[in-house]
Amino acid sequence: MTPSVILEITLTVLFGLSIGSFLNVCICRIPEELSVVKPPSNCPKCNNEIAWYDNIPVLSYILLRGKCRHCSTKISVQYPLIELLFAVILLHLYYHYFDSGYRLIAVTYFGAFSACLLTATVIDLKHYIIPDEINLAGIIIACIGAMVYPRLVNEDSIWAGLLHSALGIGAGFASLRLVVYIGGIIFRREAMGLGDPKFLAMIGAFIGFKMALLVIFISSLLGAVVGSIVIYLFRSDKSNTVIPYGPFLAVAGYVALLYGNDLVQWYIRLISFE
Repeated sequence: MTPSVILEITLTVLFGLSIGSFLNVCICRIPEELSVVKPPSNCPKCNNEIAWYDNIPVLSYILLRGKCRHCSTKISVQYPLIELLFAVILLHLYYHYFDSGYRLIAVTYFGAFSACLLTATVIDLKHYIIPDEINLAGIIIACIGAMVYPRLVNEDSIWAGLLHSALGIGAGFASLRLVVYIGGIIFRREAMGLGDPKFLAMIGAFIGFKMALLVIFISSLLGAVVGSIVIYLFRSDKSNTVIPYGPFLAVAGYVALLYGNDLVQWYIRLISFE
């Protein structure tokens, strides 16, 4: 391993931890319709501002033993977990795109995608919503990135990159909205709101319309399996159980990004009996 690679890996981890810390702010503030920029971070119990040395990702949590310095209120383990998880995600992206020739650009672009996925997942699990701010920010980043560096989305021109994102947005929203509409007719109630189709539109902006359709299949399969297990094991009122669909879309979007083409080729070989 060369010194330059070691430096890139180190910076990737540090960047992931730092952005993970910012994602925690987004997770806490966006559902409350608060600014993610100001005021500075503070303890929700005693309202004391958190000093910079108490806001170092993961390390501060360990040194403070998971408690506020001023009032000793317990700090949620969510904070270091999100920071660590996002650092791992960026490392995974770095490894996946290592031989691409544009790995740092890919880590930045698809790291932004992963940040949207992770933030939306946690918010949906907590509040059963996927804020429009996340979807809109993701769509803007996806379109700009696809135009500035179309190789990221396997295209060779600005307009091809933009078309890639535009088709992904349309296919993502329209396909899942159609599923919701048909489900509403069959079950005579709305299965999900507009947040999930908008979320899939954002996912499609990054990965294109073909992979967006694959996301529906993967997320439906995951939702059916995991949802059945959760309902059976943990929910007493099985007739009125609500399970957020966003996390399944997020996992499926990440899988489709990195392994979608391999899955499609595997399926083609399977049905062709090769």
